[in-house]
Amino acid sequence: MAKTTAAVTTKKKSSASAVSKAKGSSAKLPGKEFAKKSNAKTTAKTVAKSDAKTSPQTSTKSTGKSTKPAGKTKQTAVAPAKTTSKPSVKTETMRSWYDHPELYELGFLKETPKESEFLIDVFEKYVPFPVKRVLELGCGSGRLICDMAGRGFSMTGVDLNPMSLDYCKKKLKKERNKAELVVGDMTNFKFDEQFDAAVNAINTFRHLETEEAALAHLNCVAEHLKPGGVFVLSLHLLPKGGDLWGTERWGAKTEDMSVYYALTVVETSMKTRLEKLRISMLVKKKDESFRLSDHITLRIYTVEQLKSLLAKCKKLKLVGVHDFWYDIESKQKLNSDACDTILVLQRT
Repeated sequence: MAKTTAAVTTKKKSSASAVSKAKGSSAKLPGKEFAKKSNAKTTAKTVAKSDAKTSPQTSTKSTGKSTKPAGKTKQTAVAPAKTTSKPSVKTETMRSWYDHPELYELGFLKETPKESEFLIDVFEKYVPFPVKRVLELGCGSGRLICDMAGRGFSMTGVDLNPMSLDYCKKKLKKERNKAELVVGDMTNFKFDEQFDAAVNAINTFRHLETEEAALAHLNCVAEHLKPGGVFVLSLHLLPKGGDLWGTERWGAKTEDMSVYYALTVVETSMKTRLEKLRISMLVKKKDESFRLSDHITLRIYTVEQLKSLLAKCKKLKLVGVHDFWYDIESKQKLNSDACDTILVLQRT
């Protein structure tokens, strides 16, 4: 999952499952806009029905002249008003929302240049040599892969979803850029050469549901980094007193369509450290509207749980902590208040 920028955005930093949004956004929720449209439509129908009941079949104009007796008044037939109705919104259950990369990434695209620029700042600040080869784990639709490739980096992406990688290949070809894309598991991958840096974008890491899988991922990344290279890992933590429940809403638009997203926590357990979320996308185009729905499971991390995990990976050292404002000069602390967190881990 990634940081979102949208035409419509809300933000709850206290939620472990929160999807980070654009800085300073205060736009209205899409739900409220839909409600207004619905109310307007209902009111119009009510007025129409009321008028139909009270309007007489015989109409008398007020002209100052005496009116004719009712019996001699000419009857005027009133044609029934034409009614139009919009097609209902279809709801489909997605096999995976990652099978719709063009819809998935739309909600995250606007912030992508900021993320890329921040990564470049991280490389310059923390890596003692020029960064050229970069590995992204769980690259998905390739928004960062494409953007970084366009900036001259040699990019390699790993993801389990071939549909997302196919979409990324098409974008790269259209933009006349190149990258190596591999269908693979981010807990167990193998490349012949080491990388200068590696990236795991927002909350992708939390798809690893067990401690064993998370540690395997960290160790595998470490093995593929040059000494002094960095692993930039970003995720949402559960801060002290954080809320495990709630809904995040945001939206994005193109010339052809609008997409409204809602991410809702439907199940959570501190014992298993897992939360189940329902993601829905309402897609509105000129000629059709439809809603897609899917469920994803993420692992919950408090600061202490994350620190405990990092301590088990001996080849990566925490050298920097930042947040989703993407400000390299603003260093944060990994404490109980941390939520939207970016870790810079250096290969020892």
